[in-house]
This record gives sequence, structure tokens and C-alpha cells, in this order.
Amino acid sequence: MWPDSGSGFEADPFSPAGSVQREGLFFQGLVRRRGGRAGLWILIGIVMLIPMTYLVGAIVKHL
Repeated sequence: MWPDSGSGFEADPFSPAGSVQREGLFFQGLVRRRGGRAGLWILIGIVMLIPMTYLVGAIVKHL
């Protein structure tokens, strides 16, 4: 997705493009190392499960 290093486009690490580039490379590394798409979806599920559990708990407690 991103150009190779030294190709002329080097995003500043503090710019929005640099942030997105780092996040993309991070998630691409997770997919390759942790078992493909299934590993990525499991990670996304875990990350979403914790806030959703808190949110549902807060709503139920409020009722």
C-alpha cells in the first residue's frame, strides 16, 4: 500500500499520513505473524469486546 523506503515519499512520523502508515505496517505485521486474517479478527474482537462489555454494564447499571 505504501511506497518503498527511499522512493521519494517519506511521511513525517508526526503527520496524519505518517500515523496511518505506522498503523498499517503494524497491522500488516500482525496478520503475517499471528496466523493471517483469523488472527487479525480475533485481535479486533478482543479489542472491541472490552469497551462494549463496559458500555453494556454501565447502561444496565443505569437502568
